[in-house]
Amino acid sequence: MERIKVGETEAGERIFDQFAFVFTPGERTRLLREFETWKNDCQLSRAEQDELLNYVVFTLENLASFYMTWIKETPRRDDHETELRDTLSALKTARHKLESIADNRFFAPKVAEVQTPMKPSLFARTLAARNLNAMAYETLAQLNPMIRFLEFEANELETLHKQTGRPSADLNSNLVFRIGEILRDYLGITVTTYYDGLFFRVVDVLFDAVGSGSVDHTRLIRHAVKQLKK
Repeated sequence: MERIKVGETEAGERIFDQFAFVFTPGERTRLLREFETWKNDCQLSRAEQDELLNYVVFTLENLASFYMTWIKETPRRDDHETELRDTLSALKTARHKLESIADNRFFAPKVAEVQTPMKPSLFARTLAARNLNAMAYETLAQLNPMIRFLEFEANELETLHKQTGRPSADLNSNLVFRIGEILRDYLGITVTTYYDGLFFRVVDVLFDAVGSGSVDHTRLIRHAVKQLKK
């Protein structure tokens, strides 16, 4: 698959590019070639076949793009939790320091200027303290929602079943299941575990496209077929 820019997102004064993954021309051609046997047995007109297949390929492409963007590089569960909690701790420490600045705890003119209360620098320092105070409040307004979101994520992890290691097998299994579901629901194909079956061949194409071609998906296909026949 190839990564392309599909739009932009504005966040405050910053603009972030949005990307998606699409099939290469070769991958699209290979995928459409796998459906030739389906087309020969289909009762739809040629135009209806082409329209339906284009939609199926588009749906599979979106599935593969989602997998590439959000799932493929999923970190190890324990590493993710550690990084999340370390980040939360650091942000909460930063929040405490910002609250100190907002409360003017770092500006003590009675201590600094007790001997020379009319010293010219006092005015400059007072003005600087006010600016610093305003910046601290503005930063806190951005920081507090971020902390609340990360706390929500941490609480969600607490409710999940504890697992160690990268859950690649489960993620790949779900990808295979969704491929079979698309073939069954849109094309009326009965998914099977046969090596020369359409389901197996389409999974081959998509796993190659997302860079998981080395994964032995025989067991994943057997599991998906069992689930899809329930």
